[in-house]
Amino acid sequence: MARDIYEDHDDTQAPKEGLGNALVYITFLMLALAVFMAQKALKDQYNAGMLADKSQPLVGGN
Repeated sequence: MARDIYEDHDDTQAPKEGLGNALVYITFLMLALAVFMAQKALKDQYNAGMLADKSQPLVGGN
């Protein structure tokens, strides 16, 4: 009987399952946004990076 009460108490104190998943999704989205913003900044400043127009030469390049 004491074990049943103890397990029930742990279940009520445990964090919700969805919280961990939400933090993973939010972290992934923030990381993806940071990578995109860095690539956009490289394109705007130096015409380099994944978003750059490959048909034009690099700014200041040989």
